[in-house]
Amino acid sequence: MNLLKKVTALLLSLAIVIGSIFVGTKTNSYAATSKSYIKELKIGKTYYYNLDGGKYKDKIKVYVSKNDNLLLRINDKTIKVLKYDYEYSKHNYNRLPYKCNVRIYNFNKKDKSLEIVLNYREDLQEGYRILKFKNSKCLLDKIYNDSYMEKYDSNTGAITLSEGNWGLFKDFTDAIGRFGCYYKIQIKGYKIYNPYTSNTTEDARKFKYTADKNLNAYTNTNSSKIAFTVKRDEKVNIYSFYQKGNKKYIKVKNSSGKYGYIKIGSSPLFEEWLMVR
Repeated sequence: MNLLKKVTALLLSLAIVIGSIFVGTKTNSYAATSKSYIKELKIGKTYYYNLDGGKYKDKIKVYVSKNDNLLLRINDKTIKVLKYDYEYSKHNYNRLPYKCNVRIYNFNKKDKSLEIVLNYREDLQEGYRILKFKNSKCLLDKIYNDSYMEKYDSNTGAITLSEGNWGLFKDFTDAIGRFGCYYKIQIKGYKIYNPYTSNTTEDARKFKYTADKNLNAYTNTNSSKIAFTVKRDEKVNIYSFYQKGNKKYIKVKNSSGKYGYIKIGSSPLFEEWLMVR
């Protein structure tokens, strides 16, 4: 690769790194509904909310234990550790300022239950932990790392999350390096459903990846028919990710405007991988 090519690739790589870090600001088309919560729980204060649609309200308290863990207590029966070493993280000046809040949401009005959500930001990453309780028992406890809540629809239980490269689709980092994407999860009752597909952000789609070797692009994720071959040093744009079990594909568009699906593994597929890693 000549000097000009290296400089160009490096500049493009830096652009997508910045876009990935600030993945939460990928577009202005989403409403800032992550603030549409019922209540933010203050540490040490007791609250009463009906979490499961039963006859009585539940007693809820968030507090810090003697060994500095952030705890959630429901009806004086169930205790969940929300965050270990809370005070250590809060005052560790080798890290970015630690932010953590606990809020009550109603993501799906139809299931007649509420969610308790821990939102944390640490080491350039933001994430969420979603919990649901019934009869004081925790029936749902799901963590989404390196993600940002863009919006949710309380009529359907659909939550739109944007992600950097260490979240639900983190396995794609091994193949392409850093990226930004967004997808919808759905809450129904005490179950949460993850998608098979995520779409790359507008900034990520503008980035052109240079194939490090010849790559076969298939017509779809269930087909063995080759739509086209991406030649070594040919550039493509990445539009989406697909993962189901061990099957993982990236949807690409070549210079001719054709779309296809490239199967990924654990090895890098593009020259820019080392620069954007």
